[in-house]
Amino acid sequence: MDLRALAALEAVIRHESVSKAATALGLSQPSLSRTLARLRETLGDELLVRSGTRMVPTPKAIRVARAAREAMDQLELAIRGDGFEPGTSTRHFRIAAWDYTQQVLLPPLLRRLRTEAPRISVEVVPVLDRSPVDALEAGDIEVSVGLHRDLRDGYARIGLFEDAFTLCARPDHPLWSDDVTPERYAAAAHLLVAPFGATRRGAVDLALQAVGLTRHVAAFVPNFASAPELLSETDLIATLPRQLVERARVELKTALPPVPLPSFQIEAVWHGRAHADEGHRWLRQQLRAAAETVEQTPSAS
Repeated sequence: MDLRALAALEAVIRHESVSKAATALGLSQPSLSRTLARLRETLGDELLVRSGTRMVPTPKAIRVARAAREAMDQLELAIRGDGFEPGTSTRHFRIAAWDYTQQVLLPPLLRRLRTEAPRISVEVVPVLDRSPVDALEAGDIEVSVGLHRDLRDGYARIGLFEDAFTLCARPDHPLWSDDVTPERYAAAAHLLVAPFGATRRGAVDLALQAVGLTRHVAAFVPNFASAPELLSETDLIATLPRQLVERARVELKTALPPVPLPSFQIEAVWHGRAHADEGHRWLRQQLRAAAETVEQTPSAS
């Protein structure tokens, strides 16, 4: 068994396709298939089972590929060397982040990087078809920025900034014609942002359930950027992060939600295998420094 065979297995699992993995590795499909066949014989496991057009890994394949990915990351680090000089580095960092956190955090982060590391590049990676933690596990991103309530063992996290929910709608919305009671709030037509395939049941639903109410979600969108514009042109209301609403390019009226909602912390999460990497450590420091420019105290107007 050699590292190339393990790299082939990891690539097929990541791409869910032998042909796509072969292209990514610069191999022919028959060559990659022969490599996988030898690996199946060596490990005594099917490794990959076809499900429709996808190749689904067996539990043993997942364990072996995860170990291979970590070994290859460590090997890459050893080859690259421990030295990291921001001023001359051409490193390319990949970050997963909601469009909301992009709006809040990317401007101060990129200003810092342009000053301190002008040759470094940052790519915001879409991971809409899976969780950011899965993308970290596969090595497709270095850092995930957002909410990470259920974090597996082997990961590290740092808090970046705190935010809170605010109720918002267009200034002449009928909701503002009287006191915004929990009943009127629940009865209105809600817009819900569900990034990264997030659950459609969240903090608002739990808070309403506690007082015996349910809301009607009239529209779901996968990103935050479109929400303010949609609210300004419809009779929908939404409960959105305050930092997002304050940066909206349209006029919205805001208020504290009529049911208690917890504030939340946006954090950076990374895989433990990158913890000692000097460049990764430097990136985490830049994220924290950029976050210090974000106002931390939740409010509503």
